[in-house]
Amino acid sequence: MLRSMYSAVSGLRNHQIMLDVTGNNIANVNTFGFKAGRAVFEDNLSQIVRGAAAPTPGTGGAPGVGGINPAQIGLGVRLGAITNIMNQGGLQVTNQTSDLAVQGDGFFTVQKAGATFYTRNGAFNFDTDGNLVTSNGSYVLGYEYLPGAPWEPGMTTAAQATAIEPNANVTANGTAALADTAADSALPIAQRIMFPAALAKLSTATPAPPQPLLGAATAWATYLAGTAASGPITMQSFQINPDGKLIGAFSDGSKRAFGQVALTTFNNPQGLEKVGGSMYTATTNSGLPNVGRAAREGRGTVESGTLEMSNVDLAQEFTNLIVSQRGFQANSKVVTASDEVLQDLISMKR
Repeated sequence: MLRSMYSAVSGLRNHQIMLDVTGNNIANVNTFGFKAGRAVFEDNLSQIVRGAAAPTPGTGGAPGVGGINPAQIGLGVRLGAITNIMNQGGLQVTNQTSDLAVQGDGFFTVQKAGATFYTRNGAFNFDTDGNLVTSNGSYVLGYEYLPGAPWEPGMTTAAQATAIEPNANVTANGTAALADTAADSALPIAQRIMFPAALAKLSTATPAPPQPLLGAATAWATYLAGTAASGPITMQSFQINPDGKLIGAFSDGSKRAFGQVALTTFNNPQGLEKVGGSMYTATTNSGLPNVGRAAREGRGTVESGTLEMSNVDLAQEFTNLIVSQRGFQANSKVVTASDEVLQDLISMKR
């Protein structure tokens, strides 16, 4: 059989893959946090028809012989790789505080059924327990503020009371000074960022890190200090700073931090494996996850009320669509031409 036919078949097969990759990119042009893929081809095995030869010097005054280059016949094309283009996508303002976008190289770290994943899609919302979750119910991971732990340099809290039960109050006096000396962890964290519901009471429960927190993140309430007050203190609104800190505004007029979103970077983000739901998992070639606080060590900043759009370039994708289609058509012509040659060979004996 003709080598040209098999080479053309490999061309048909791989240009179909290029069409598949291009079609997937176009389909996800409006998927938040999506990173476009790119098919990379490489030539297949080449059959050596004639080997190379070095130049031969002349002897006895006779001229020598020049070198000979190898003669090879290619045997088609194969898929070299499908790479993820990890460039930053454009930002879209949503004005919804729980929508987050990473301005930089970091990934949000999420957890579902005990497994850890990474995503650039920050379209988060709250569940009935006040937990920050993704659209598929994965918990967003981060650092919970622990009472008495270092947090913000020079920060003092306003004089207020801590509500233990809906109908009971305790009075705390004085102020608490906090210092920013906490170090980032290079290991995956296991704490979920939990948010108090609008009418949730403040609790003095203090779970020990890094165990997952199964209730609302209210351990920060123990650092409240001040004069006597009555009635429960409720969170009326919250904001998320560029460094990922969650700042709550409470009914007593105070503002306090109660958590911080964690971001993760990798030495080779292109080595991450897509698992659906706009999520990735680490692989042996992505490197170990470098988990830490936002706005540090090149992880990027967190933009609240904003979502990262797909980085798909439609102009480039439509060009790739034409190129892959024409490549497919050209290879089909080679199959047709090879078939005609075979028909001519068969018809020679008549």
